[in-house]
Amino acid sequence: MRRAIDEASNRRRFLKLMGGSVVLIPIAGLTGCSGDKAAPPAAPVAPPVAAPAATDLVQLGEDEPAAVALGYRHDAAQVDAGKYPRWAAGQICSNCIQYRGVAGEAWGGCGLFPGKLVNAGGWCNGYAAKA
Repeated sequence: MRRAIDEASNRRRFLKLMGGSVVLIPIAGLTGCSGDKAAPPAAPVAPPVAAPAATDLVQLGEDEPAAVALGYRHDAAQVDAGKYPRWAAGQICSNCIQYRGVAGEAWGGCGLFPGKLVNAGGWCNGYAAKA
């Protein structure tokens, strides 16, 4: 009988200890996540790649495949309106959203023809008016 009492006592003591540690384990886990650790070093950031200067670009030829595909013309007045019904008077590269040239210059870069210069007075079927 004494042995049964000792076992019951041991079980109670064990359960009390375990019950207390069940409460302490989550608290210990929270303190481990408190942010006391140093943050990992940030990954190195590559410097942005600069766009080529307008002087590094070459003029787009009207016979180049990209130019032919979009119906590019150096002079918007030479656009075949029958072939390109989107064309309208007053639409020129310099007032297109894709134009990257400086106002007043005859040639400038274009988002549709990377690495090439387009005529400010030109036109292509990718024209979209600036807002």
